[in-house]
Amino acid sequence: MHMKNQYIADIGDYGKYSMLKHFEDAGIRIAINWYLTKDDNSNDGKHVRYLLDDKMRVYDSTVFDVLKSLYVEDKRTVSEIEKSILFQNVRFYNKAIDFDGTSLEIKSQRKIWHYNGLEILKDTDLVFLDPDNGLLTSNRNNHLDKYVLPNEVFDYYKAGRNVVFYCHKGRRNQEQWEEYKRYMHNMISYSKSFGITFHKGTQRSYIFVVHPKDYERYLSIISFVLKDWDGLFTFEAVDTRSRLKLISNEIQKFISLEKPRFGELFKFLESNGMVVHNYSDFASSAPIDVDFELENLDSCDVEKCCALVVMMYREDHFCNGSLLERWQNGEMQKVLRRLMQLINN
Repeated sequence: MHMKNQYIADIGDYGKYSMLKHFEDAGIRIAINWYLTKDDNSNDGKHVRYLLDDKMRVYDSTVFDVLKSLYVEDKRTVSEIEKSILFQNVRFYNKAIDFDGTSLEIKSQRKIWHYNGLEILKDTDLVFLDPDNGLLTSNRNNHLDKYVLPNEVFDYYKAGRNVVFYCHKGRRNQEQWEEYKRYMHNMISYSKSFGITFHKGTQRSYIFVVHPKDYERYLSIISFVLKDWDGLFTFEAVDTRSRLKLISNEIQKFISLEKPRFGELFKFLESNGMVVHNYSDFASSAPIDVDFELENLDSCDVEKCCALVVMMYREDHFCNGSLLERWQNGEMQKVLRRLMQLINN
């Protein structure tokens, strides 16, 4: 489990830092939000015997040597990781999740903590979130400090960041595990998701929620992680086909309507994670000119198509009737068909 100071240099850290280092070495601007919590009296973080076996050094000598030095010198803290030579240009957010007061006060403190993290970790490409227990997918839990909240992942994503978060399979059966891996994709269906699992010591997994434009590049980097670790990391596919097929079929129904139902369409897209809130980030014109944006429709990916749909709704807000006009001349349907084509492929 992660992240407490007591976990530093644990066998899981070896794989985790090596994975992140692959991304930095490939030119990805990394940010780390430790989701730091207080140490406890558990035995977690005691898996350090691997540091006494130089055979383990073969996987990533730089990371191994740094962690061994921190272990030998008894400097197992996140601050020492930040000061080490492990990373050259990584941003860190190390404010602990340690709140007091009523539930409402704690909730407010958590929001402030989160928004501070968003600000500190801006202007990066990939944000790594390192909670003790992974992503919270149920409201029935009293230990929120040990989890990353779905809206926190979403906030980083809609701010333009790609996100990877720590989690573990735990006692979930395979069906439950597959659904867990899909959880953020269900919230952001225009995203791409995949994961990798580290198999040395206890099972540790890392789920990526990636913008479509970066998907192939990130998969390429992961392929090197898998190769260098020779089976200790395995790839975790996230099966989204059935959900995306359902979305595509429903969009086709809207296109086939004799009279467009714009309100129902927007609600459907919103409920299925297809509304791009930061739509202006995908515009090449300022102020946004929908006609200009439509000229490059054939080169749009899923996320840009979703952004185009939102741009049309936004345009109608200021110019009432423009959405109906774009429907009547077939422009809205072209965007939706392009979206369906991308989803189906």
